[in-house]
Amino acid sequence: MFDLYLSPAVSAFFDTSSDIEALYRHYFSMTCDSQSASNLVLAHVTAQKAPPPERLIDTEEAAGILNVSQSLVQAMASDGRLRHVRLGKLIRFRKSWLEDDAMTPENEPGRHW
Repeated sequence: MFDLYLSPAVSAFFDTSSDIEALYRHYFSMTCDSQSASNLVLAHVTAQKAPPPERLIDTEEAAGILNVSQSLVQAMASDGRLRHVRLGKLIRFRKSWLEDDAMTPENEPGRHW
């Protein structure tokens, strides 16, 4: 049997500690290194339980959510008032970013952008 410390966060992902021990044994047989096997178990658990990333939306959809024009959304992104990512020439947003950024003092409701 392996002496394997399981943090509560890791243990919560498995029904029994034997599930983790089996996974650890599998990775240890591949690496022959306890630290590498532990890191692989943690990566395995994290990858399986991570929520899918939030969908990126375009300028048109962002304008609809904020109830403003597309050109205003582009201007707000350009001057740093809205978080965004650039994919080449395209600007993309996450809905959660828009909701957070719309509530900042410089973008507060009622302010005329």
